[in-house]
Amino acid sequence: MIKKALLTIVGVLTLHFALLTPVGAQQVGLSISPPLLEVMIQPGKSITKAYQLTNNSDFDLYLIAKIVPFTPADLSGNISLDHESKITNHESFFFLQNSNIQLNQPFQLSAGSSQQLVLKVDIPPVAEEKDHYYTLLIEQAEQGEYIGSRHRIKIGSNLLITVSQSGEPKTEFNLAEFSAQPKFADLFDQVEFNLIVENTGQAFFKPEGKIEVRNTLFSRKMSELDLLPENVLVNSSRKIRCMENQAGSDTSEGNENYKIIKCAFSSTLPGKYKAVITSPSNKPLTTNTQHQTYFYLIPFRLILALALIILIIWQINRKLRLDNK
Repeated sequence: MIKKALLTIVGVLTLHFALLTPVGAQQVGLSISPPLLEVMIQPGKSITKAYQLTNNSDFDLYLIAKIVPFTPADLSGNISLDHESKITNHESFFFLQNSNIQLNQPFQLSAGSSQQLVLKVDIPPVAEEKDHYYTLLIEQAEQGEYIGSRHRIKIGSNLLITVSQSGEPKTEFNLAEFSAQPKFADLFDQVEFNLIVENTGQAFFKPEGKIEVRNTLFSRKMSELDLLPENVLVNSSRKIRCMENQAGSDTSEGNENYKIIKCAFSSTLPGKYKAVITSPSNKPLTTNTQHQTYFYLIPFRLILALALIILIIWQINRKLRLDNK
């Protein structure tokens, strides 16, 4: 009886895990391209943009396309979606030109298939000349065979829209901070630069330029760090990172052939150093005055080692003198 009961339990458990395994192994995925749209447009004009939406899951998905405003969330460029905000009639200039898919209406996307979404942005003639920040959000609808118990699948593509009649919106900024940390460092140790740019203008922009590091004692340029041209949105601040071009590439839209690196410097040459922000002419980060910070590289460990050696030699000589008396 006991043996029969054990066999029954083993059989039930085997069947249970056999039924669970395929569900746990299901692939879940959704992608959208492009992930970002940056556009400058005049009032009264319109544009269309095609997005490629792909269901990489092993099952069909029921989805909803929404337009959600967003605001900058922190110094790292993260955003906060404003789901509670109601888009006013004055600002509701987004439409899907698909015949069978509309905004805020569920649609089905089969497993492994793709769907092109054609978004039209129609700017009213009376639209205020300013920036508009939205996300084309695609999220799982409350129907279908697979609904996560806690999290629904969602993905988004950000829209940075500048409405400008002249095509030359006013760009203004402040360098909220440019500092070197630490101010006093040992040779070989890294000094990191903290650069925070505040956008006080009428449109988002990408800071372009370099951090040049010079040794003031020898009046010699020691290093150049290229700033990563990341978007700084209106009424926000952003910590700017640095980059390293790969094979002389640029950072134009769609070209990501660069490596993000720390804005940092190290050297074996002691002395006082000056870091200066320089910019190409007619670029947003061009300034009338040079923004700079100072730091010092001092051979602390070498000085300490020499001091210890001198102390040891002194102690040895002292002991020898005492022994000879």
